[in-house]
Amino acid sequence: MNVVNKLTLRHLLLNKKRTLVTIIGVILSVSMVTAVTTFVASAQDMLIQDTINDRGNWHAKFQDIDAAKADVFLESEAVEQALFARNLGYAELMGSANEYKPYMFIQEFDKASIAELALELVDGRLPKQENEVVVSEHIRYNGGVEIKVGDKLDLAIGQRYADGYPLGQDNPFSKADADGDGETLQPEFTREFTVVGIVARPWFEPYSAPGYTVITCFDRNSATTGPLDVRVRFKKINRSVYELGQELAAQAESPDYIEEDSGVFYLVRYNDTLLALYGVTGSEVFSNILTTFALIAIAIIMIGSISLIYNAFAISISERSRQLGMLASVGATSKQKRRSVFFEGLIIGLAGIPLGVLAGTVGMGITFSFVGPILANLVQSSAQLRLIVSPLAIVIAILFSMLTIFISAWIPARRAAKIAPIAAIRQSRDVKLTRRAVRTSWLTRLLFGFEATLALKNLKRNRSRFRATVVSLTVSIVLFLTVSAYATYVTVGSNMYTPGLNCDMEIAQRGMSKEERDFFAQVISLKQVEEYSYEQSCYGYMQVPAEMASDFLINKWGDPKEEYNYYIMLKSLDEKAFADLARAAGVGMDAFTSGKPAAIALNQFRMPWQGGYVESEVIKAPAGTELTVDLSSSFGERDQEISFIQEITLAGVTTEAPMGSSVWTDPLSLTLFVPETMFDQLLAGLPDEEQRYTGTLYINTSEPGLLEEKIRSMHQCDAGDFHIYNQAQAAQEEKQSKLLLTVFITGFILLITGICIANIINTITTSIALRRREFAMLKSVGMTPKGFNRMIRYESVFYGIKALSFGLPISLGINYLLYRAMSDGFQFPFTLPWNSYIVAVVSVFAIVFITMLYSSLKMKNENIIDSLKNWSA
Repeated sequence: MNVVNKLTLRHLLLNKKRTLVTIIGVILSVSMVTAVTTFVASAQDMLIQDTINDRGNWHAKFQDIDAAKADVFLESEAVEQALFARNLGYAELMGSANEYKPYMFIQEFDKASIAELALELVDGRLPKQENEVVVSEHIRYNGGVEIKVGDKLDLAIGQRYADGYPLGQDNPFSKADADGDGETLQPEFTREFTVVGIVARPWFEPYSAPGYTVITCFDRNSATTGPLDVRVRFKKINRSVYELGQELAAQAESPDYIEEDSGVFYLVRYNDTLLALYGVTGSEVFSNILTTFALIAIAIIMIGSISLIYNAFAISISERSRQLGMLASVGATSKQKRRSVFFEGLIIGLAGIPLGVLAGTVGMGITFSFVGPILANLVQSSAQLRLIVSPLAIVIAILFSMLTIFISAWIPARRAAKIAPIAAIRQSRDVKLTRRAVRTSWLTRLLFGFEATLALKNLKRNRSRFRATVVSLTVSIVLFLTVSAYATYVTVGSNMYTPGLNCDMEIAQRGMSKEERDFFAQVISLKQVEEYSYEQSCYGYMQVPAEMASDFLINKWGDPKEEYNYYIMLKSLDEKAFADLARAAGVGMDAFTSGKPAAIALNQFRMPWQGGYVESEVIKAPAGTELTVDLSSSFGERDQEISFIQEITLAGVTTEAPMGSSVWTDPLSLTLFVPETMFDQLLAGLPDEEQRYTGTLYINTSEPGLLEEKIRSMHQCDAGDFHIYNQAQAAQEEKQSKLLLTVFITGFILLITGICIANIINTITTSIALRRREFAMLKSVGMTPKGFNRMIRYESVFYGIKALSFGLPISLGINYLLYRAMSDGFQFPFTLPWNSYIVAVVSVFAIVFITMLYSSLKMKNENIIDSLKNWSA
């Protein structure tokens, strides 16, 4: 080690406080990058695990492939594993209580498929032989047929036909009408099976499927003829999977294709949810959104990292300039000074970077050990939140930190190299000021007193230190607000993408006689019913002038018109549900007691649009607008006149759908909610032939299967007008995915918030520590503790105002860019996380003031003479 390096090392040891705060800045920076990348990788891993557990570990599915072409998938170098399945056909389910599911649908899977397709075993085991089956527990809960492990099934298996065409699980049951038209089951062969297990309703069974799923296994090598369904898992997961899917379908001569002008396009089904978690999507729009958001997230992390490291160096630029000036005064060359700077950065990096990586990794590991089990239990997921460390991310963090250290240390070295040694030692450049430079307004002294004037002069006198502190605060504000907006837009996009199921079960009955109302009352009294909402509904139409139509409808939905024909769904809610809706919409209940019809509109629609999604209002109408609604079924028919018009006052609007309801996926549809008594009043004069309203009971329950079984055993009315829709599994999966997203977004915000607070505290503490000599001088000329505290408070205010004056406009600009990037795929009104803006404003002043006061109080008992003699301060 040469003399210059020894002097540099000695200087670092002598100035332990400055060295320590610089190392802490590096530790915070590296730990931030490490923690964020570890958090993202771990969250991604948990979501992937959860999706595989729910939907299986496959990427693409090919239907009706000739068995002779199956080797195409096994021989492909791009395919890691191929899973094969075969549909045997349908068999009648004797005694089914659900007239729309009168069959069992028997499917054969090879052993690899059974292991990979996420079947949830309830009882028994999975099949191992061709004569063994597992049946869905849905047969008992929904079909009312008891099948137990060990039972023998002798099935006549065949195909369903309607008008000579074969039907599959995607074709709902077509009941024969009075003329005998409908589907038929044509048995082709018989098979005997032994039931070895019961499984939960498989995720791949369509909601309206006419057959309950029965699964057996088969040897793929014995299947030399007939169609097979093939699922594949690719070795490499990137956007090329979509091209590979087309190539494999072509090689296997898939019959599932459409002809376009550009050629043949094969209809390959993809596991979109799983692929999206790997960052792969078939939509160019979504791909661009993911790329843009990923780049912005990386930029946020990198800016925070740069800020932490750079400010650790920049605040103490003056002191380091003095050291370099001293070296120059004893003959050090520019090259030696540069080496001294690099050596200092190396020492700081060697101390701070490993500790930063360790702190970020261990910190996330400890956090996950506490949060992981709670999160898994909260979302009822079998996936675990594991600590996933990305070696590439750590290497990048180390290299990036070293580069930032180099840049941060190089700047003062260049400054020192350009001035004379005596000037560098005296720091005349740093304190070269004019009266104009530190002049303050007389208004400041008049309004806030002498201490405020002194505080402002201090900030102007130490511009570089003040600037570094303000930059640090600004970066923290921008980081926090950008992450908040980031989270807001991701949540909005997620809500637009998901269907919005907000109940577990729906019971619908067309026409509501006294018997039906009594039946609903009995259902509500069951102990399995945890929450419910009852509504009646009927439809109507309304002519809407162009000035009331939504901007989307006028500008993007076909040619503009003077008037638009809207579909109206009129719904009544029970007293409690309607009161909750009115409260959420900000409408008083007195608006519905005057006797004049009034309604609350669900004024929002959400639908796929041009490769993305759009969300917008349905109508532009203020409260008090009179709506002319036709409640007859003859609206729009040329040979009949509009016969039943009602005037309804718009009392208010909402965008939050009550339990059971959801926003429309059509800009020409509007839902109006009214109280029960008003619903009866509106329909009182409707002719009997027009009476077509439906009563619906929405239920939340933790035992959906048992509840459905009880309801079906209780119902004694006409089954043709009675329907139960058990969507508990889909609703639960949606709740889980939203909850997981909320948890991870909240965690990300808290992580960035913690980093921002640490950045502010580290910056302010360092700044105060380096001003010990200045504070000692003020005390030596008679400044009282009270005056000193007032000065600190005013400095805090000046810091906060300056930082907010830069941080808020920059954040607004970045948030708008985020919104524009998001609007390529998700079109919704521009919004800002206003709560986060309020938190940012209050927190900046509070954190800065508390930190400055705490840091200054630590120096309260220091000896004034010692502090004045301390040139390192």
